[in-house]
Amino acid sequence: MKLPNLTPRQQTILILLYKYRFLNRIQIQTLMGHKDYKRINAWLADLRDNHYVEWIYSTDFLEKSKPGIYYLGLNGIRWLKEHQGHPIEELRKRYRESSRSQGFVDQCMLVTDCCITMNTKNTDDSGRSRIHYLYATQADYLDPESDYHFLSESNLIRPSWCSKRLLRPRTTSRVLPASLKSSKPPCLVTECESGSRTTLNTWKMGIGRTRQTQSSCLFARH
Repeated sequence: MKLPNLTPRQQTILILLYKYRFLNRIQIQTLMGHKDYKRINAWLADLRDNHYVEWIYSTDFLEKSKPGIYYLGLNGIRWLKEHQGHPIEELRKRYRESSRSQGFVDQCMLVTDCCITMNTKNTDDSGRSRIHYLYATQADYLDPESDYHFLSESNLIRPSWCSKRLLRPRTTSRVLPASLKSSKPPCLVTECESGSRTTLNTWKMGIGRTRQTQSSCLFARH
């Protein structure tokens, strides 16, 4: 069966929904860096009409003010199968999106908000932040080319997302606290989030709670 034509922007929306699973219009617009919400709504409406995406939307008086939540529809999965090289077992999971629990949906959207926040930090040109983030969602690290692909081979953990916190070199000198002084080169600080817990047993244990990192659990690779 020939699928209805898609614009490049609509294709991007399908790719984002594969990566993040569940997104609302605001998140889609932010991830795409698009300023016109009316255009986003028009693309989404066309995708819904052609069964590329489905949505969760309540007409209840108290709930209808909340933005609809979108996920891949039947034709969206078919398009990805034809045009993207994703694992078949992962695409099969997308057929069950309509039956996902509210907790799963909320977790997916929380991961997206975290990624959006990291994107915002990465594009901060004020010079006040030395931190740059790299991250991978579960869909990302299932790619054999991903640095986190080893997680897909683990029977112990399967985190929702992982992130690397890179520390940019300073242009001016600064005395570090004694607890952070080391003869080793700067380390790569890595976080791994799985639900409400932070764990990654494959990495060496690094810096714990410090003012510099402000994170509950960090792992470092030298």
